Amino acid sequence: NGVDTVNIANYEGMQDPDSIKNVISGFANVPQMISKILDGSRISASWTREYNLSYGRKIFGKDEEFEIFGGVGLKFIQGFAMMDVRSENEELTAFASISPAFKIDFGSEASLNPSFDSINSGSIPDPVGKGFGADLGLDFLIKKKLKIAFAVTNLGSMKWTGNVYSMEDTLVFDTESGGLNNYNVLGTISELSGDDGLFKWDGKKEIVQKLPTLFRTGASLQLGEIAQIGIDVLIPMKYDDATAEGIVLPNGLEKAVIGFGGDIKPIPWLRLSSGFVTGGNYDFSIPIGMTFIAGNGTWEGGIASRDAITFFTQNGPTISFSTGFFRFRF
Repeated sequence: NGVDTVNIANYEGMQDPDSIKNVISGFANVPQMISKILDGSRISASWTREYNLSYGRKIFGKDEEFEIFGGVGLKFIQGFAMMDVRSENEELTAFASISPAFKIDFGSEASLNPSFDSINSGSIPDPVGKGFGADLGLDFLIKKKLKIAFAVTNLGSMKWTGNVYSMEDTLVFDTESGGLNNYNVLGTISELSGDDGLFKWDGKKEIVQKLPTLFRTGASLQLGEIAQIGIDVLIPMKYDDATAEGIVLPNGLEKAVIGFGGDIKPIPWLRLSSGFVTGGNYDFSIPIGMTFIAGNGTWEGGIASRDAITFFTQNGPTISFSTGFFRFRF
C-alpha cells in the first residue's frame, strides 16, 4: 500500500500512538554527544542506611528564664546503591556504585573494573560504600515557651569501593531503549547500560562524595498547654568542584527549604501536626502526622507523610509514608 513500515520519521510533538508503539529502535541523522542530549537533566538515585548515636544536654541557664542546650550526633553510614548522572552547560558528570544484588549489566567494562564485584553474600544487598558523619546543634529556650535553634547536619563523606564507575561522554548514533519510564531508576538502568546500551561506563577503584551538608535554623512558640507553631529553614551547602569529591550524594537538597507548621494536642494521648513546605527539590508539599502518646509521655508512636497531596492527586511529586512505634523518653 506504499506505507513505509520500516522507518518512521520522528518529529517534535509526535502523538500518533500507533506509530510510537511500533518503534523498536531509533537512529539519528546527525549524532550528538550524550552531554548535549541530556543538557539540563539529572538522573539520580541512592540507597543508604544510617546508624546514629546522639547526645545532648543543658549548657547554661536558669529554669523558667533563659537556657542553652547543645548536642552532637555521630553516624555510621552504609551505602547500597548510588547513581548520579547530570549534564550542565553540555558538561557531563556521572558516577555510579551499585551493589551486586541489583545485577546491573555494565558490559565488558566490568571485567576491567578494579572495584568489580559480582557476588552478593545474602538475601539482602551487600554494601558497596561506607562513610561517617556528624551533626551539631545549639538550642535556646526562653521562658519555657520560645525556642530558637541552629544546627549543621551531615558533616562528613562517603567512600564507594564496589562496582564504581564514571560515565564517558560519547556520540549517540542509535538506541533500542525506551528510556526510564517509571520511578524505579535502579531497576531499569540495565536497559541503558551494557555494551549495547546508551550509557558507556569506565571502571574506577573508588570515589569519595561529600554528605549533603545542611545549615538548619528554626523557631517555635508554645501556645498554652496543647499547641505550638514554628518555622524551619534548611539551606544546603554548595560545592563547586566538578569531581566526584565535589558532588554531593544524590539525596541532597537542590535549593533552600522553608517550612511553616504546628501541632495540637486535643487529648493527652494524641498529637496532630501539619504545615506547609516550599523549596527543596519540589515546589511545595503539605506534611501531616499523627502521634500517639502513652505512659505520661515516656512512649510515642505514630504515622506521617511528608506530602499529603500525594494521596489526592496523580501529579504529586512525592510518595511518602512513614511509621514509628519504638520511641521512648527517659
